[in-house]
Amino acid sequence: MSRAQLHVILRRTDDWKDGRRSRHSDNTDVLLRIHHVIGELPTYGYRRVWALLRRQAELDGMPAINAKRVYRIMRQNALLLERKTAVPPSKRAHTGKVAVKESNQRWCSDGFEFRCDNGEKLRVTFALDCCDREALYWAVTTGGFDSETVQDVMPGAVERRFGNELPASPVEWLTDNGSCYRANETRQFARMLGLEPKNTELSASILEDVAVVPQKAVLVQGTIRDNILYGTDDILPDDELFCILNSLGLIKEDCGEHFLAFLDRDINPLGSGLSGGEIQRLCIARALARKKKIIVLDEPTASIGEELAIKIITYIRQHCPTVIITTHNPRILELADHFLMVCQSLASLLEKAETNKPHTLIHLYLIGVVRRKRRNFRYSEFVDF
Repeated sequence: MSRAQLHVILRRTDDWKDGRRSRHSDNTDVLLRIHHVIGELPTYGYRRVWALLRRQAELDGMPAINAKRVYRIMRQNALLLERKTAVPPSKRAHTGKVAVKESNQRWCSDGFEFRCDNGEKLRVTFALDCCDREALYWAVTTGGFDSETVQDVMPGAVERRFGNELPASPVEWLTDNGSCYRANETRQFARMLGLEPKNTELSASILEDVAVVPQKAVLVQGTIRDNILYGTDDILPDDELFCILNSLGLIKEDCGEHFLAFLDRDINPLGSGLSGGEIQRLCIARALARKKKIIVLDEPTASIGEELAIKIITYIRQHCPTVIITTHNPRILELADHFLMVCQSLASLLEKAETNKPHTLIHLYLIGVVRRKRRNFRYSEFVDF
């Protein structure tokens, strides 16, 4: 019970009665008023009826009517609206991509349609600003879409957003994979307007194939096994868990029965009883247990010895096609096939990004990219934003 409610109860007089426990025996007057409201518009639900009755009661200086009482009276007299079955989510889902990775993209919809009262189908295509979700321009037709319909939308959308001059940075025109959007005429017309035509990917989102190991480790309440298998689709057998933990240096080769005891050991979100390096390696084990195609590691070896760190990164690159590492350790960078070095300060990067290139992606760390199928190490140039 809240403090305010307790204060109200203590201030009640001795002759106070709870009116909620005694229902009104005569609802004739209320029923007549409900019929009067519904007579104006039969599609009013009980919430709307209650709101109108309450408003009228305030004007007439009468006591307000309880919403539950209105609902009970309408239900007893069969005045409630009939509930319709909701459309299954599978029939309402949109398989296209509206959210984009860059802020300089404009999206052109795959045409959707709806049926008019006379049975005629009306088809609409529109251009949407992916930055603020504003519909810039649209075209409506009762027939099918073709390249000319899409071309009619482009100039209006460009003029609405940019006026007579396009920005210096490229503007991508992102569309679905319909033939009218992928036609050569459509793509050539887009380039004439200074747009860069793009199509949505047919494959699943890349995020479904990514596992992330953050710099600040995240643990959950439970056993070590629960923390390793947290977020995995399948339950890994003990032999696979043993291989992962042994390669990460969390258990020894000849641990025997101590292995199961280690998995069943309870830990809290703070990782009490574990060192910083052990907590970090548990998060790496969780990422490996998910068996994703891409693993992103943010300073994964900051609390781990150098020799063990090299062993761990070598093991990860053998079991994952692509590994992206953020690190300051030069020896870890030597394991990468390609790395990008940013040598400017954060302040200068932000200043230059705000003044010259507002859509520049700013990388703030040394980034090493390891690919299992690429063995040739090469050094990239210093990147100047």
